[in-house]
Order: sequence, then structure tokens, then C-alpha cells
Amino acid sequence: MTAVPKDLKKFESLCFVKALKKIYRQKGSPHSNKRRIKQEDFPTGYLCAALALKERRFKTLKAQAQRYKYISVQPQFRIIGSDKDYETLKKHLHCVPVFKRGKHTVSPEISKIKILI
Repeated sequence: MTAVPKDLKKFESLCFVKALKKIYRQKGSPHSNKRRIKQEDFPTGYLCAALALKERRFKTLKAQAQRYKYISVQPQFRIIGSDKDYETLKKHLHCVPVFKRGKHTVSPEISKIKILI
């Protein structure tokens, strides 16, 4: 009746994703009740507090959920110049992380998350 799951990590990540899904439905986009919608990821601190987890445990569970393909996290970037402008932008933009990606100089933005279950 109450059998122990064979893979405890997989079960933990499944429970984690179910809890995340509930939070995203309550606080997220009004369209998040539809299946597989991409929406902006909430800050880690907020989700840790909502799930009563420490940040390190939260990141571990999120990585496991990605490994088992329960969620998909897609990083978003803003193009701020060409690859030729990298050194100048890196020198003059102090509080913004800047790096090269292909032919562009980009800055990271809030990731998009898709829950696949």
C-alpha cells in the first residue's frame, strides 16, 4: 500500500515540482493554469521562503527536476551590443554582468521556466 519509491531523488524532485506548480498557479501568470506555459521564474529567495527550504537544498532540487525533465529553465539574455563592444561595455558597466554570446555582447535577464508535468 505505502511502498517505498525505488529512486528517492526522483520522488523528491517530483514532489518539489508539484509544490512549485502550486506556487506558480497561485502567484504567477493568469495563464499558468494552462499546460506547459513559459513564465518568468520567481526569485530564489521568495521560492525558498514559500517552500520553507534552505537555498542550497532548493537549488539541488531544482537541478534534479531539470535532470529528470520535470521542468525546463530557459535563460534569457538582453543584447546590449556587438562582440566588438565587449571590452568597452565590460569596462564601463560596473553593476551589470556582461559577457559574449555568439556575435553579441549580452546581459542576463530573468529566466523563463516551463513545468512539464
